[in-house]
Amino acid sequence: MERKGKTLAALAMTMTSGMPSISMAQPRLGEAPLYAAGVYTPDVEETARQYERVFGVVPQDFGTPTPSAPDGSTVTLKMSVVFFPNFYIKLQQPVSENGPYAEGLRKYGTSIQNIQLLVEGDVQTIQALRADMVRKGGTWTLGVDTDFRAYVEFKEKLGITLEPITLRPKGKVIVAAGATAPALGSMPVTHIGFAVTDARKTAEAYGHVFGIPVPEVREIAHLRYPAGSTWNETAHLRVARWRQGEIGIELTESVGEPTPWSAFVKAQNGNAAQVIAFDVGSHFDEILHDLQAKGGKWIFGTPAGGTAYLDFMSTLGLVIQITGKSGQTSTQ
Repeated sequence: MERKGKTLAALAMTMTSGMPSISMAQPRLGEAPLYAAGVYTPDVEETARQYERVFGVVPQDFGTPTPSAPDGSTVTLKMSVVFFPNFYIKLQQPVSENGPYAEGLRKYGTSIQNIQLLVEGDVQTIQALRADMVRKGGTWTLGVDTDFRAYVEFKEKLGITLEPITLRPKGKVIVAAGATAPALGSMPVTHIGFAVTDARKTAEAYGHVFGIPVPEVREIAHLRYPAGSTWNETAHLRVARWRQGEIGIELTESVGEPTPWSAFVKAQNGNAAQVIAFDVGSHFDEILHDLQAKGGKWIFGTPAGGTAYLDFMSTLGLVIQITGKSGQTSTQ
């Protein structure tokens, strides 16, 4: 695996920004594209190896950043970044015992615990946005009032910590040597999915915090599972979707149980980010087979329906959803 360490200062120098000199008067998260997620892990090197094995792309070592907490204390972590064409995942291992990384890992294990949203503006823009999020019920957990980013935790309401940021790391997709073709990591991310206890209540909370119209909640019935599944086929879903730039956010409530969503909500003690979804086009069948061969547990969907969920929680801290066109015409 290629490793190129970066200090926090070097990381900042490799970032791009379109930072205007005048702050936005009333910044809104609803205008900020979603482009990254953070997975907390107890062993970043091992998790990076698993990401390379499953996605077929090389994670890039970003060294040991040392951001500051609001009280001025230093938080130390190890970080590796997995770049996809339109998205990336930060693998973050807490080194120090303080801060949101250590606390989140203790509470929820290896899982998606924060998302980044790219904000046009400067430090004052971020701090105005951070203050607005705190007024709306968020808890400021990382960053100081001179930072270009802020961590604000909304675990109970939204299922995630929000990280608005004015800078975006540069990076490219590096297909791993010997990767199965095509590498899943070379394909675009379409959305991240949350399992929630109440889709309507959570959609209203996102509308309030993001400053957007409340996303519509739709009912989805006739759930289809792979052969041999023991999930409840009489359950149905309530789903809300909207887009933050190129990437979507999807909220899913299970009405009835057990289902993959109800089980995840129980495991995470409430709303939580569960899914990273990819559009794989005509490669659906081969990628489904490849992900199963790499240890993914097929928990939802059928080839004929053109969607499948593969559970990699134990190794990647997430569930992979693939959508595309299958050559099969009947359910399994």
